[in-house]
Amino acid sequence: LESLLQAKEARLQRLEEVLARTDVAHGDAEELSEELDALETAMHRPDENGAWVHDLTSNGTLDSSNGEKFSAVIAQWETLYDKATQRRQDLERRVAEGQERERALRLVQERAAALSHRLGALLADGADALALPLEAQ
Repeated sequence: LESLLQAKEARLQRLEEVLARTDVAHGDAEELSEELDALETAMHRPDENGAWVHDLTSNGTLDSSNGEKFSAVIAQWETLYDKATQRRQDLERRVAEGQERERALRLVQERAAALSHRLGALLADGADALALPLEAQ
């Protein structure tokens, strides 16, 4: 039982660490996506709830002291899991926004490169300022 409790506490600590790190996560969409993956990995857990602790305590398999320890860890996990769920939604939103910004930036860069190429060709042909496209004037 002690090793099971330690394993649950270690998972709880890992989730706390990832939550703390993702609280200050910044960067581009790829970096945020990596943080999102780490959070989802830390959130993964087998389907469980506190019912088994109550059952084991009720039938005498688990003494009340250990039952309280497990119940406390499970309650803390549920609280952190709820917070992690909200953080995951926030990171998903931020990743989508970052991807949209990156797409918009690429489009601006492509248009600027096309305009630069077009202007270069016009200037090489000796065009005057009035012959330049409106967006270049």
